[in-house]
Amino acid sequence: MFEKMQEYPCIFFFHLFHSLSMIRRKYWTLYLLLLLPLLGFPQSLSVDKIEPPNWWVGMEWDTLQVMVYGNSLNEVFVSIQPEGPQIVKTHLLKNDNYAIVELYLPPDVPSQNYELIFHEEDTSIRIPFPLLEKNKQPYRIQGFDASDVVYLITPDRFADGDSTNQRAVGTQDEYYPSRPGMRHGGDLQGIMDHLDYLEDLGITALWLNPVLENAGKNSYHGYACTDLYRMDPRLGTNELYRELVDSAHQKGIKVIFDHINNHIGIKHPWMSDLPMEDWVNGSIEEHYNNKHYKKAISDPYADSMSKEMLNEFWFVDGMPDLNQHNPFLAKYLIQNTLWWIEYAGIDGIREDTYPYPFQDYMADWAKAVITEYPSFNIVGEIWDMRPSYLARFQQGTLFRRSFNSYLPSLMDFPLSQAFRDFIRGEGRLRDVYEVYADDFVYADPQNLMVFLDNHDMTRAVFEAEKRPERVKLALTILLTARGIPQLFYGTEINLYGGKRHIDLREDFPGGFPYHTRSAFTQTGRSAYENDMFDYLQKLLKLRKKHPALSVGKLTHYPPIDEIYMYLKEQEGEQYWIIANGNEEKKEVPLWDIQHKLEEVVQLENLLDDTRADFSIQKGIDIQPMEVKIFRLLK
Repeated sequence: MFEKMQEYPCIFFFHLFHSLSMIRRKYWTLYLLLLLPLLGFPQSLSVDKIEPPNWWVGMEWDTLQVMVYGNSLNEVFVSIQPEGPQIVKTHLLKNDNYAIVELYLPPDVPSQNYELIFHEEDTSIRIPFPLLEKNKQPYRIQGFDASDVVYLITPDRFADGDSTNQRAVGTQDEYYPSRPGMRHGGDLQGIMDHLDYLEDLGITALWLNPVLENAGKNSYHGYACTDLYRMDPRLGTNELYRELVDSAHQKGIKVIFDHINNHIGIKHPWMSDLPMEDWVNGSIEEHYNNKHYKKAISDPYADSMSKEMLNEFWFVDGMPDLNQHNPFLAKYLIQNTLWWIEYAGIDGIREDTYPYPFQDYMADWAKAVITEYPSFNIVGEIWDMRPSYLARFQQGTLFRRSFNSYLPSLMDFPLSQAFRDFIRGEGRLRDVYEVYADDFVYADPQNLMVFLDNHDMTRAVFEAEKRPERVKLALTILLTARGIPQLFYGTEINLYGGKRHIDLREDFPGGFPYHTRSAFTQTGRSAYENDMFDYLQKLLKLRKKHPALSVGKLTHYPPIDEIYMYLKEQEGEQYWIIANGNEEKKEVPLWDIQHKLEEVVQLENLLDDTRADFSIQKGIDIQPMEVKIFRLLK
């Protein structure tokens, strides 16, 4: 109909004025405004925002892609003032609500406030584009390693420090603390308010589940982003996030950013107005959903369709899959990552769903990050129980010599599974030993992130059916063998959780105004909670005092009768750990390791602060589910 009206304007205006004559005069203007977009009449030039909003001088990434959002951008001419940055090219897209401007920043370009000027006929629009000096404070962008202990927080469930930000205009996931699957009100201020608690516990790094805007339904978890340059307003502001990072750094606590290259949320503005037709894989109507096979990525006999489905499937309808083979989107995502690192000074990234995006892009992304920040660390989530599958993703792998992933770290799911089987009473310590024994497949096993549970897995104490002695044993090995230990918030107080995601991510007691007690304090914790807190705090202090326990050389011995023993050594210091995986007391014979103990005269028990003379002729008594950590004195 409207096509015909555009084709025969005289007929159209006759019908239009006839219609207007039948409408009350005060509605005429509104009627016309509603009709104009439908008629395809051109809109005037406008620029709503640009991304990134600024950049920094002296960056390795010196050819910048600025994404422009607005109207009637298909014939725009772009310049910049004052002189310095150079416009390489302006890409005018089929969708005239977007344009992409390429900027080159010469090495000597000064840091100052610039303006991008958008021209069209007699119209010009000036948009500020500051080039800033990099913040060179030494405590920023440190990376993380096996000397750290990472504490994972789901921000909405940890602590509410600002009661004024419970709801935000334009968001659907509302504040209903009585409903497990809705917002409970935790925020960045709540985390800042309890940094002293984390420092006292012995935490050295924070990993927060995603903190960027999630405007859609059921997205308190943060994995359905709707604005990649904005903190979720119910958690706080960009400025508050940067303040949190700075405050954590002042207490010796690093911050790890949970990042997602694979997908966005369905409520992202792109999804109602795609910048390009191939910006996402598939569409809302047609997409690969749950038809994916992770093994296809390494299967030498896999059909190309299997690999395509792996790269292009949507997890759920609410998480559209991004097409990183679109070169403009690829640059957008890389720049966005670099922007957050430089803006906030974060120390590392945990990359969600690592196998699912295109792997050539993921290598380009990781390379760009590590090139810009050589001390940075990235840990990839590759949820698989086969060390050989995981190992092929780590940089330096023996399994893909022609391909460098540039990914330094991996999450050690095989070790987590072995521990969880043991905790449930369905596995053995020998299974844990055998996972460690498979470390030959990794280029750098010490750079694996090790854990018992996380935000996607039932809690360890839930798996143990409230037998904390099993959890203590597993935590002791986790914290003293190899790798970068990660703890889930509440582990230190035996937080129980439940089977569903919304239950295992329960509130931390005392973090919210409606709680009647605070587990952030000794007096607010029960005896059951304090028992685990005191034990874990002791372990973390030992790791800090005796670095060999975290980064020392590991020598272990095949478990006999469920007694697992290993040595940690560094710079002449030796530590001997014995774990009894039985429900009864055992006497540990020493013949198998006597060659390591011949010069030892005393054992210092680090967990109970006692010393005893040592004789190779005597065994060591160890209680059920007990772990002993000895410092060997010669």
